[in-house]
Amino acid sequence: MMIDIPDGAVIHTVLFSFYDDVDECARQSAVEMLRSAGHTYAAGDDGLLYWRVNENLDLRKNWHLVEIGIFADHESLRRFVKSEIHQAVAERFRTISNWAVGDLMS
Repeated sequence: MMIDIPDGAVIHTVLFSFYDDVDECARQSAVEMLRSAGHTYAAGDDGLLYWRVNENLDLRKNWHLVEIGIFADHESLRRFVKSEIHQAVAERFRTISNWAVGDLMS
């Protein structure tokens, strides 16, 4: 699927690695929380253009989950990061995983 990414948009990618002691039920609950967070946020802010969360297909480096969000601009991403929705997700994932973030401008 090709999507049209406008100039100036920010592609926000996060790789999550769950801690070894986190069971499958806790992982799935967190995944659903993260999926719904983007969709809930997008309903109230038109700066989030695309949101996808799924299990990583390549586990060689122990990254279990991939999140991709495309934001209209850097300010849209900043609003998301400061939002209550993002703060709740970050607090939850802080207890069950490590993560790495990569952001790039289109």
